[in-house]
Amino acid sequence: MAFEPNDYNNSYNMDYQEQNNGNKGMAIASMVLGIIALVTCICYCTAIPLGIVSIILAIIVLVKKKNGKSFAITGIITSGIAIIISIVTLVVSAPMVDNINDLIENADVYSQEYIEYGTIPQSVLDMFGGDEELADQFMQGFSNEYE
Repeated sequence: MAFEPNDYNNSYNMDYQEQNNGNKGMAIASMVLGIIALVTCICYCTAIPLGIVSIILAIIVLVKKKNGKSFAITGIITSGIAIIISIVTLVVSAPMVDNINDLIENADVYSQEYIEYGTIPQSVLDMFGGDEELADQFMQGFSNEYE
């Protein structure tokens, strides 16, 4: 059988199409990881690593000029938003965690003092931004449940 130019072109085109379609997987993975990071952004221990992996995959896709540029850009945007929200959540919640730990460690003392004297612990006041009414409502519920 003689070599025909159309056979060469068809096999070349099929190889090229298969190669480009395979490259979209990394871009799609970047987008999916970015979306998962965004959905789980309140849980920074999950969102930040997923976001970082998503951004790395997207950068690889964009640098190597592979197919799926829009997926990669979506991955970068969703991951970036997720990482920012996670960091803000971490910064905002860090002081509250200390106050909650203090309340847990001294629950019996704080509950007893509140029941006997109506004393609201400073850590509880700090949790509610100094709002004594909210802190008092919290301590009522806390003391009732703790007994």
